[in-house]
Amino acid sequence: MNNISEIEKAVLKEIDNIAMKQVVHSQPLYTLEDILLSKTITKLRELGRIHKIPRYTKMDKDELVSSIVKEISNIEFLQEILMVIDYAEFEEFCAAAKTSQYICTGVACAKLDFLKALGITELYYYDNNFIAIIPREIKDSFNILIADGFVNKKKRSDLIHDYASAAVNLYGVISQDDFVTLFNSQNKRKTDIDEVFQTLMPHIMIESNYCFWDDYIVSSGFEDDDFESVNQLLNEVGNKPRYIPNKQELLKYMDGEYYDETPQTNELDKYLKFIVDDPTEAEDIAHDLCLACASEAGISDMFDIINAYSVELKDFTQIQKMTELLTAVLNNSRIWANNGHTPSELFSKFTAPNFSPLRNTVNSEKISRNSPCPCGSGKKYKRCCGK
Repeated sequence: MNNISEIEKAVLKEIDNIAMKQVVHSQPLYTLEDILLSKTITKLRELGRIHKIPRYTKMDKDELVSSIVKEISNIEFLQEILMVIDYAEFEEFCAAAKTSQYICTGVACAKLDFLKALGITELYYYDNNFIAIIPREIKDSFNILIADGFVNKKKRSDLIHDYASAAVNLYGVISQDDFVTLFNSQNKRKTDIDEVFQTLMPHIMIESNYCFWDDYIVSSGFEDDDFESVNQLLNEVGNKPRYIPNKQELLKYMDGEYYDETPQTNELDKYLKFIVDDPTEAEDIAHDLCLACASEAGISDMFDIINAYSVELKDFTQIQKMTELLTAVLNNSRIWANNGHTPSELFSKFTAPNFSPLRNTVNSEKISRNSPCPCGSGKKYKRCCGK
């Protein structure tokens, strides 16, 4: 068995170990009432708090169980929750709903953990198996939703959500009008601002990588400075044209760690594998550096990443080569300030100075050992990369 398979095996074992600590170790129960009655009053009150049940701290066990059953089995509540969970979690839920007891894996338990926290599913370990149970009351409500076309409604909701996630990862900020135009240009069934708002708001209320600000959909990261950076980004974007990939390519940006693989990123990866003994570590470094480039990090920040991996550049030639490679990647990275374009793309289309690509900032002249290191660490060259 190769090393990757061994690593995967170890990861899966660790996931199973975590799941073992979070599931119920007993024979499964099948009704929501029985499942809740088996819980301690402390756990029931936690569910009462989550579902905002009035007076939950004053209720006795039977009264609290009855109130929670009524809340969780409510069709509107179930639809709201199932609409915002990701599709992998929804598929696990559907698989579990088709059988009285769904024998699964620790990975499946992890996917269903959010629904377990809400009381919609229960997870057991019994007879040497992980088992997911959808209580009968929940199944009854779910079957009504299915008969009403819920699956197609969720696919529609997921598509709009996926577009919003991808758009803020690629652009950082996009007006609601532009978002509707973008979506409608790539999909036969059109949307409008009202549908977008109603679809995205439940995701924002629970957790998402985007939020609303004024008339825009923006990265939720802007919340960190109370959205003060949004106007700065809008000013940087100005009237630059928007880069619009095809639908398949655009939706790849749903993954916050996705970036275009280019000849420049491949050259960086190749060089790192030349100077780093471990090929897997070299790929990790290249991945982190490419993400940093997409985030418009400076060259000194890039060298901080390299130093964090304890990679020593042996001489000035290696420093210069690395700087050239990083500059090339930066010039071919899609960045928010360029409305999704790379600096090189804008430079090839426009002649304005604002669109000039970056230049290699390392002087080719021989560096003194007492001079500041070009990597930007602040140390002298002889005490840093010149060791």
